[in-house]
Amino acid sequence: LLKQFYRFFAIFNLNIDVAAPECISVEISYTVKFWFTMLLPLIFLVVMLLLYVFHRYVAYSLCRTRYYSRPDWHSYISVYMILVYFMYLMLVRKGLQIFTCNPIVPSTDGFLYTTFTDVSCPYGLCRCYDPIRHEETKHFFQAQFIGPAWIFLILYGAGFPVTTYCIIMFNKRQIKTDQILRANNLGYELELSTKAVWLVRTSFKHLYYFFKPGKVYWILWIIYRKVAISFIAVLFYSNPGFQLAFTILVLF
Repeated sequence: LLKQFYRFFAIFNLNIDVAAPECISVEISYTVKFWFTMLLPLIFLVVMLLLYVFHRYVAYSLCRTRYYSRPDWHSYISVYMILVYFMYLMLVRKGLQIFTCNPIVPSTDGFLYTTFTDVSCPYGLCRCYDPIRHEETKHFFQAQFIGPAWIFLILYGAGFPVTTYCIIMFNKRQIKTDQILRANNLGYELELSTKAVWLVRTSFKHLYYFFKPGKVYWILWIIYRKVAISFIAVLFYSNPGFQLAFTILVLF
């Protein structure tokens, strides 16, 4: 029963490395996996835009009898936000993976090595860039990802929590009102709500629906946990005992 429980919730731990696409006949490099992972939010954004255009200008025009009302673009914002929320841990971990460098025992060459491998590296083991040995390490495979990793960590790692915080703080009153209406089984139509509350519900409902009216900020703590676990995996990579101890401290 416990194994089935873990298997069910494993779908929320999106990770392209778990799928191991390199095991298929076509060789997939780490470069492809890195850029595909980091561009996933932008890919989903384009998909959501295309879906909205299709529903709004094609499906609604051809099959109006199947729609209660005209498709609202605010509802696509809500779906996109929850998609980014589920991808958040995978994106941050992939960005931090570039900076996870450790020595290999019993290697004595003085270099640090990444936790990922690639066929373009000697024997598949990729050495890390060292600013102290700039000329010697500037052409290493890992060095080309340092700049993009910083950009994506700022864009996703810091950008998503800040955006979520601003959404919750700027709409705190409307969110609390919507939660009270929902608790009384109201507000599912514009006529039973106000325009401001209705816009917040259709746009951001997935960010606060799971929490009590006075605790809508709790999703920020969940995001903090995700970030903390990602940093713990990097800082204590070579010490699984510390990883376990600090992860339990963050979770409980």
